[in-house]
Amino acid sequence: MNQLLIGIEIGGTKLQVVLGNCKGEITDRQRFKVDRASGAQGIRDQIEGALANYLRGKGNIVGIGVGFGGPVDREGGQIACSHHISGWA
Repeated sequence: MNQLLIGIEIGGTKLQVVLGNCKGEITDRQRFKVDRASGAQGIRDQIEGALANYLRGKGNIVGIGVGFGGPVDREGGQIACSHHISGWA
């Protein structure tokens, strides 16, 4: 089974979820407009929908990376706060 990677970029106006292989090639990309009024829950719902599509037997997911604007609590492994979306802390 193919080894695959998922990348998630959470921005103030857009959300991107990509699927890639271990050669660093992006094989699929989904883009969504961020509805700030929906807050963190709206973004989580969009991510869950995108991931459900990728987890349907396309391969073995071996890693996930997430990028966003804000500091991280490295020891706790959590977002400390988001500079773009309320509710991410």
